Order: sequence, then structure tokens, then C-alpha cells
Amino acid sequence: MTAKKRGHLIGNSYAAKKMRRVDFGWAILDVNTQEFKKLREPTGGGIRKTELDKDTNTISLLNIALDLFFVNGKSPHGHLDEFTYKLTDFKLGDLDDAITVGELYELTKVKILRLYLCTTRKINLSHNRIEKTAIKQYSNSCISPPSSTVTSCISPPSSTVTLDETSIGDCSLLDFSDIVIFGQSETVTSDMLSETVKDIVCTDSLLSQLPERTRTFSVPEGQSSHTPEILPTVLPRSPSPPPDDCIHIRLHRLNIMEELIAHCKNPDIITCTVKFDFVNEKGADATGVSRDVYSTFWNNFFSRAAEGEGQARVPSLISQWQNEEWKAIGRILLKGYMDHSYFPLQFATAFVCALIHGESSLSPDMLMSSFLSYMNDTDREIVTAALKGNLQDDEKDDFIDILDRFDHNNIPSPDEVKHVFSQIAHKELIQKTKYALAGMAESSRDNLVLLFPDTAAIKVLYEARNPTVKSVLKLLQAQPTNKAESDSYKYFKQYIKSQEDSNLRKLLQYITGSNVICVERIAVMFTYSEGLLRHPVAHTCGPTLELPATYNSYPDLRGEFDSILGSDKCMEMLIA
Repeated sequence: MTAKKRGHLIGNSYAAKKMRRVDFGWAILDVNTQEFKKLREPTGGGIRKTELDKDTNTISLLNIALDLFFVNGKSPHGHLDEFTYKLTDFKLGDLDDAITVGELYELTKVKILRLYLCTTRKINLSHNRIEKTAIKQYSNSCISPPSSTVTSCISPPSSTVTLDETSIGDCSLLDFSDIVIFGQSETVTSDMLSETVKDIVCTDSLLSQLPERTRTFSVPEGQSSHTPEILPTVLPRSPSPPPDDCIHIRLHRLNIMEELIAHCKNPDIITCTVKFDFVNEKGADATGVSRDVYSTFWNNFFSRAAEGEGQARVPSLISQWQNEEWKAIGRILLKGYMDHSYFPLQFATAFVCALIHGESSLSPDMLMSSFLSYMNDTDREIVTAALKGNLQDDEKDDFIDILDRFDHNNIPSPDEVKHVFSQIAHKELIQKTKYALAGMAESSRDNLVLLFPDTAAIKVLYEARNPTVKSVLKLLQAQPTNKAESDSYKYFKQYIKSQEDSNLRKLLQYITGSNVICVERIAVMFTYSEGLLRHPVAHTCGPTLELPATYNSYPDLRGEFDSILGSDKCMEMLIA
């Protein structure tokens, strides 16, 4: 490693360590949902903690994981030979065989690296196994060229039967849901089929004898009534294309909260690619519409379903929302961040920490800070003065009103004020939200704790994603080529500097689709439209802002942007 490459290790004690911690988990494929389910410790899974050399590569890591969960090749779920397996990252994404522990730490930026052994059970061929030689002999008598007639294996009365198939691994088995069984008039159940037809050994020699397509068998009337116990026709086919796991969801902007919650009651939404569009709008989703969906949802949520009058809010219990609805809201929170780095920063920090790491992670200072942000500006000033012992005589009535509003009937002494408001903060932010918090945590905590391994990571999230004048200006990328473009760009930056927090978030959502910082840059392009045709155009998927270079002054630009952002329909997608 060159000296230049080692520069990032300076002052970084974790990077300089030779041994790094690696946690292993086990996930097994659920054949019904086709999703990998993480196993807990009572079922043979759980998290296994190790200390490994940071130069250990993926192949070695896979062997270590197999040794941890399959002791001597055995596990509570079966023998190692019964599974196919691979090693994935904490998002269950595939890993390159050559990547090392050290490189994974550099790539993921996590405090503790967690990997998962993902296993898939092989097709069971142990029951009523048919030997290769038997299949060869049977195939010679029952499988004929496409033009020939089958006479010895199927009895009347039908004329033509087409057998569909299902591809499994490198061979194909028949799909028995559409098979017509000929012969004696007795009911053939799925149990009878499972005992006979499903357990067929697929061999290269057998496959080489069969035509490369679905076979059609002609069955003339009046032939033998012999009914075989099994129908061992194994027909190869081209590999099926992977299923399209992209879900397209159409939403009404005015009813987005109810509609999105209904869609996200399905747990599978987390693992699917989701594309959104709004009814009666032209926007095509290339991430911009998705960001707008999550922003609009949470704007509605904090307005209609949250407590708090300041910057920080917490869920309010809604009578028609039960556990399923709160679990869906947890999935919306998780999905927005996983797919688009969108996180609703209006949630009180204390609530988010309790959601991800539990109530025990809260410190008194964090609880008090969140509670002060939960209150409106006037109440916050009065409570802050009381906490500092600087409460004025003309503020005492207002202070009593605040206590009464939070159901505290006794006036505390100056020494008791901090303790009393700590209790009030805990009641308002944690106790009252307990039901909502539990539902959201049930559907999102396991994944969020991997994304935010400690409360410090949550603090970094709030600092990095919160839009400020300085952070928004840093996103702008423009290359004005003349004085007119330079002037318009200067006016636009001046307009950003003049915005208060709420207006700045609205401007950011108009340009990027998100009211928090989710993008790395905002490209500014210049146009030369005049008169009624002159107006800024935002492309949220870029994101790109088309800024007219024909503004004569700053008030000229300000009036146009204020008019656009003041409209109730400013967020509607009018461009395809």
C-alpha cells in the first residue's frame, strides 16, 4: 500500500487495527414468500461475534460462517449438504469473492460489520427416489419423438395433452397443477402426486435424449387402459426470466397518507423496487417522484397525525390506526431511507433514538433538548428561562399555564424545575407514543439498527440531512457564461439566504422532490425565456433547475419564486 493510500489511516485507530470485529447472522429462504428470513438464536441463528484479520476475504468468511452455523456439517434445520449457500452484506446483497474485511469496513462505513449466511434448501430427492437406470428404461418406452403417438402410458378418452413445466435449478419438473390424469375414475390428490411424480432424478444423460421444448402427446381413443403410477416425463426448457419485482404505485396527492399506508401493510414492500406516480400528474419516476412521495407523506403525517408545535414532533394516537397501520408507517420510514436516503427529520431526536435503540439509549440532556424543540417558540423561551432560574414576574402566569397544559398541578420550586420538566418530557415524547413506537419498531428496528448502530450516528444524520442556507448553497452547481447568467445566479443565491427554515424546506422540495437533503448536487441551467413564458422549471429527478437569465433585479426573481412557492399546486408534476 502506498503512502498516499495510507493517509486516511492517520488518526483513525479503527482503521489501523489488524483485527476487526465481524458479526455473522443466518438467513434462510422462505419457499412461500421467496424472501430470506433471518433466524434467531433459539432456532439456530442469532448473531455470532468474531474477531478476524482485516485481510480475510469473502471465501474465507463464508467458510467461517458455515462452521459457526453448521457444526460438523449439521444444524437444527438440516445437514449442510441439503442447502445451497452464499455470504451477503447486512442488506442481503451479494459480495465479491475477493473483497476483504478491511475493504468492507471502508465501503460500508459501519461501526460493526455484519454479514449474513443465506441458505436455500435444495429440492428434496430422498423420498421414493427413482434410480437413473430405471428412468432411462422408462423413458425409452414412454417418451417418443414429437411426431409419434403415445400408446403405453396413457389411457383414453382425450385426444391431446400439453404438459407444462417448471424450471428448478438446471433441470425441469412438470407443473402438476394443469395435468390431466387419464385412467380409472378415481380422485387423484396432491398427496398422491407428491408421493410419486415429484421425486424424479434429473440426469444429463436423460436430458440429452429429450427435445428442447414443451412436448405435446397425441392420445388416440380406444387405447390401453393401463394407468401408470408415475408420469416421469422431464422436459428441459430455456431459463425463465427473473420475475419483475418492481411495484408501480399510483397515489392521489390529497389522499396520500391513507393510500400509502394501505400499500405498505404488505411486508414485501421492503424488498421490492417501488416506482410511484401521482394521479393526474405527468411526472415519471426516476427517483424524483419517489422523493416527493415520501416528503408529501411525512408533511401530511406531521400536520395531521403528530403532536408538537415546534420543530420536533412525535406521533399522535389516531383512533382508526391499529398495530398494522403503525407497522406500515415504520416500513414507510425504513423504505424511504433505504431507497432514497430520505429521513423525516421532524421526528424528535429522542423518539427516533427510542425507536431504533430502545428507551434505555436516551440521555436526560437528549430528552430535554427534544422537548424544548417540541414546544412553540414562546413556551420554549419561558421554560428555558425557568430552567436557568431567570423567570420574570410577568412570565409566571404563562409558566403556570404551561404546567397546567401538561397536567402538572403543582408549581415547582426553582430547584425542582429541571426534574419536573424531565418527567413531563418523558411523558410527552415516550409514554404517550408507546403504542405507535412499538408498532413502528416491530417493522423497522432490525434494519434501522444496522443503518444507525448508535445514537451518535443518528445525531450525524440530523446534522447532515437538515437543510440550512449554507448546506443548500453548497449543493448548487452552475457555470454562468455571461453577465446576465451571473446576475440571475447571484439573485437566486440571495433568495436562498433570505428564506426561513420552513420556506427553505419548501424550496428544496420544489427543486429536488425532498424537503431534506437527499442529493449530492443541484445543477443550475440557464434559459432565456421572456414575458409570460419566463419562469423557473425544476426537474426533481436530476435534480436540475432551469433558471431564467432574464431577471432585471433581485425583486424580479423574488416575486416570481414567491408566487410559485405560495401556490398550493407548486409541487404538482406538470412535466413528463
